[in-house]
Amino acid sequence: MRNLLFVILFFAIGCKKECIKEEGSATLKMIVNFKSKCKSEGCEFSLFSGKRDGKFVYYTCMTASTCCGLPAYTIYDKNGKNERFIISEEAVTFRKSITEEKRLARCPQ
Repeated sequence: MRNLLFVILFFAIGCKKECIKEEGSATLKMIVNFKSKCKSEGCEFSLFSGKRDGKFVYYTCMTASTCCGLPAYTIYDKNGKNERFIISEEAVTFRKSITEEKRLARCPQ
């Protein structure tokens, strides 16, 4: 019985490490994509990662109040593809659903 628990624990830890490693590579890819498209237009954009409904999500937000009168986010998949652009009430609802937010990069630096 003890050996069975050890085997299960070993596989669980191994899977968790693999998942973290894969998420790290996706995060690095997102930062590189974001910085390659970064242009200084007087507005500040930030790339964030967070969790929504238990899944990782990447999104950009325009943070300078003089740039945009409405809350606006662009949501990406883990390959850096633009999934959708949301504004107004939908953006507010999206923001409230995010947990464990982390700023990954800022444009311009």
